[in-house]
Amino acid sequence: YQDPLDVAELEYIEIGNLSSEDVDLGGWRLRGGVDVDFPTGHVVRAFDALLVLPFDPSDTNAMAAFVLAYGLDTNTVSYTGTFASDRLSNEGDELRLMRPQASPVDEPGFTPYSVEDTVVYGVEAPWPVSPAGGGLSLHRLGRDLFGSFALSWQAATPSPGSGPFLPAHVDAWL
Repeated sequence: YQDPLDVAELEYIEIGNLSSEDVDLGGWRLRGGVDVDFPTGHVVRAFDALLVLPFDPSDTNAMAAFVLAYGLDTNTVSYTGTFASDRLSNEGDELRLMRPQASPVDEPGFTPYSVEDTVVYGVEAPWPVSPAGGGLSLHRLGRDLFGSFALSWQAATPSPGSGPFLPAHVDAWL
């Protein structure tokens, strides 16, 4: 018997890699509605995706309930956790995927970051309104579409790990 997860524990952020090279997210960060620091050696394989979860994936009960809720194959989907804050907001939020840059020579110990992608989502038209606490998720319509434009997104059934594997594809259960 697995205790069902609450709605917040069913949220996730999907980060995709459409390149033909593996990407080491070591040192990268998610900032905004949730904060996540990716450890060194955390790789997103070429043409694959990484699910960022609100709980520690080593929590076998929570992981089993998450896998059951979405019918996932843990052999084909990569996971990491944990959101440093409780959850993504159902009232709109911002997420920034940030890549570390080389420290300036005159400032050792300082790590500047470049923003690789930003998503600022809302819950009123023209944003899809059905994901706002309704069980659907936001799916980006194309890899070249700006993440903070409402028309770049559609509401759809949550489908973690099934793509399309777009850079900073946010597929969060809101």
